[in-house]
Amino acid sequence: MEAERGTGSAPRKQANGSTDMTPTSDPARALRRVYGLNIASDLDLPELQSAAFVHDPDVVIEKGAVPEAEEADPNNMRAYVDGSPDRLWLDIPDIVRMTITDGRSIVYSRYPNVPDDELRLFLLGSGMGALLMQRGYIVVHGNAIMLQELGGAVLCVGDSGAGKSTTAIAMMQRGYPILADDVCPISAEGVVPPGMPRAKLWDDTAQQLGIDTAPLERLREGDAKFNLPLGDAHCPQGQPVKAFFWLVPEEVGSVAVTPLSGAEKFTVLRNNIYRPEYLRPLGLEVDYLQRVAHLASTTPVFRVSRPATGFDIDAVTNTILATASDIAPRHDTHELTEANP
Repeated sequence: MEAERGTGSAPRKQANGSTDMTPTSDPARALRRVYGLNIASDLDLPELQSAAFVHDPDVVIEKGAVPEAEEADPNNMRAYVDGSPDRLWLDIPDIVRMTITDGRSIVYSRYPNVPDDELRLFLLGSGMGALLMQRGYIVVHGNAIMLQELGGAVLCVGDSGAGKSTTAIAMMQRGYPILADDVCPISAEGVVPPGMPRAKLWDDTAQQLGIDTAPLERLREGDAKFNLPLGDAHCPQGQPVKAFFWLVPEEVGSVAVTPLSGAEKFTVLRNNIYRPEYLRPLGLEVDYLQRVAHLASTTPVFRVSRPATGFDIDAVTNTILATASDIAPRHDTHELTEANP
């Protein structure tokens, strides 16, 4: 797929196969803000904060023509992800096709009968993740929580089901604001900008933490996850990354924490990159490895082992806070058991 640099919106294919670079007419757009970016979208994005009107938004999301796959073999990754450094093409089967261009534009074409909530889930997840990569962020799959005593954020990472969201929401209940959920971009300066002001809440997590899901909306129809609005528990300013906590359910008797070093730190961060299949078509494989290596060399990484059954969320949370206390600035060494008022 050819990439056109600096257009600010995705090129469109005409019926004769040529590329139409004429700017689109300005549709009725909802103005929203996330990750420090002003976003104009022809699809309302209620998960995001409203933004004041701007003449030149950072990102435009709009419906348009998106070509079908050039690769017909469904076993070939290029049937779903293709592109070049400036332009990424995605096909989420039976949901949506997208082109993400120059870190400024997402053009989407939804499949028939796909509801808005399901479409938004992938635009703000896969699509926004690719756009942030194009804008120069390392994008990590995890949750970022602000710890005031550290003067920054800790990131919880791990496989699906490791307890990332459960831990973040449990810490929120103790008074620690959530900075970003699921998609955590990290700038070259090591700062995570504020993500969406909501967290993904599993049904079983809600029961464990005593959260009533009756007033909450599901991520999509039939899903076991809910949108949990964060309100004042959302951290509105970007924060430097102070530590990573790798959550690992395994056959152990109790929660334990182990500081990692050297190649172990690098491996954990590399394995928790968001959508690593995007790196090759974006030409970012070498750059990402170098930057992840630098991040690993400058940031503490801890392995938090917990029993695979019987998730004791209080023990996990206490372990993370106690470990954070150990790396807090020496002029502020009081134990991190509850957030400051």
